[in-house]
Amino acid sequence: MSIKTIYRDKKGSEMYYVDVRFLHDRTKRGRQWFPLTKQGYEEAKEYERHFKLNGEDYRRSFYEMIDEYQKKIKMKNEFTTYDKKVGHIRNYIKPFFKDSSLRSIRQQDILDWFDWLSTKKINNVSKNERISTLKQIFDLCVERKLLMSNLISKTQFFEKNEYNEDKEYSESEKIITREEFRKLDHYFYNNLDMRYALYFRILYVTGMRAGEAMALKYSDFDFENMIVRVNRAAKVKGSSKHYPIGLTKAKNRRVVGISETTKTKVLDYINCVEKSTGVKPNQNDFMFKLGDTFLAKESVRRRFKKGLDECKINDHKLHSLRHSYATMLIMEDEINIEIVSKLMGHNDIRTTQNTYAHLLVSKGYGSNDF
Repeated sequence: MSIKTIYRDKKGSEMYYVDVRFLHDRTKRGRQWFPLTKQGYEEAKEYERHFKLNGEDYRRSFYEMIDEYQKKIKMKNEFTTYDKKVGHIRNYIKPFFKDSSLRSIRQQDILDWFDWLSTKKINNVSKNERISTLKQIFDLCVERKLLMSNLISKTQFFEKNEYNEDKEYSESEKIITREEFRKLDHYFYNNLDMRYALYFRILYVTGMRAGEAMALKYSDFDFENMIVRVNRAAKVKGSSKHYPIGLTKAKNRRVVGISETTKTKVLDYINCVEKSTGVKPNQNDFMFKLGDTFLAKESVRRRFKKGLDECKINDHKLHSLRHSYATMLIMEDEINIEIVSKLMGHNDIRTTQNTYAHLLVSKGYGSNDF
């Protein structure tokens, strides 16, 4: 394959083109078109350079790059992260871009996609997650030298922080207050299996992620020092009750304090398990695993939502319990953001700052554990 130089179209259209000829078949040729602008000329030069270096056409389809991206993240991410991003692609990226060629996608297409995304019933945090997934696909295109630069990064319509993958919640999202959780706690302990009631309490008073609490063992509680150790996480996925156990999301370990009330609740739960099984739980057993199965993800979600409805509390995701924990630490106790970051299990303090720093200017809620 050989390449001619860059031409300006003589037929009056405002386009440059690169003329491509195939050495093994001189009857076969093709042209790649670019806008008659400075940027178009630079893109044409990049196209020409790529041919000279690689000797291959890189007019790949968007679907081809999506497939390559999915293979890449499948190897590098946990199943839950991989599954979430595949969902973004299936429901919010492929339906709009379809099987476009990479070279045909322009900045205006990105803006049109965002407008289309804005018509969907998703909040700003969810929008940013989908923007981040699309940005990563274009990052891969740049890495493979199929694009000169990331189209989303060049689109000034977006705010800079819309690309922060670690941002868990928007500043305006409400929390579950102490008074609200007292109502929930009372409802859970009076209407649910004690396993669910204790699970929800631990999420609220320790700020653990759902998978971290699910993977707790009896031995993780140190009642003498009033702490619980967060050493591992269950990879909660789908409707399965058989969760693989691995490292925490940040691949670290941490210690979180507990109150006398929570200590009493855990001891009551241990006594309840002993009475129902006739055997004292082994210290290496998982607390929220009965027989061969853990609490099912959908079962947990359904009971949590029903508790909110029964207590007449605004709708929240399960993750709001963790978000509320961090908010309480900052707003009531004025805990240093660095300490909050460690208690939350964030590897990078900037994750905590980007999510919760706005709370440092206001106060008003009480201590979290009770």
